Formats: sequence, C-alpha cells, structure tokens
Amino acid sequence: MAVRQKHLEIALPDKRSGYIVTGGAILDSHDSKNMIGSSMVIEGNSEKEVWDRLQSDIYCTGNVWDMRTAQLIPIVDGFKDLK
Repeated sequence: MAVRQKHLEIALPDKRSGYIVTGGAILDSHDSKNMIGSSMVIEGNSEKEVWDRLQSDIYCTGNVWDMRTAQLIPIVDGFKDLK
C-alpha cells in the first residue's frame, strides 16, 4: 500500500491525543492472516465529526477504503473508568 506510511504519519497525532483509540486490519482468521478490511476505534464527539475525519483520511481520498461499505458502530468502552 503506497499510502500506508502517509496514513500513519497523519493519524499519529490523533492516536497520541486519544482521539484514535486503536486501529488496524481485520483478518479472515488467526491462521491465514489475510486482510479483509480495516477497523478503527475513535473517541469522537459526534457521528458527523467521525465521518468528516474518515472522509479526509488519505485511505479514503486514495481509494484504499470503500466508504460505500464503511460503517460507524457506536460502542461503550467498558474499561474506560477502570484504573
């Protein structure tokens, strides 16, 4: 992936600030490790904010991600309040 390094460089400040909690490849199995998609956990303030951020990502503008199939799935972090 030609844009991977640029994607990571641009995302690093968001990761360091906690806006991006984690992200990476979705694999088809532990054995074969074939990449079948991507996932990212974002600590966003609104659905619009997250969509806007994703759509400006070089993976989106560089046609790595197919935003027609992208999903935002709200979650609650069950570990967030634990020290």
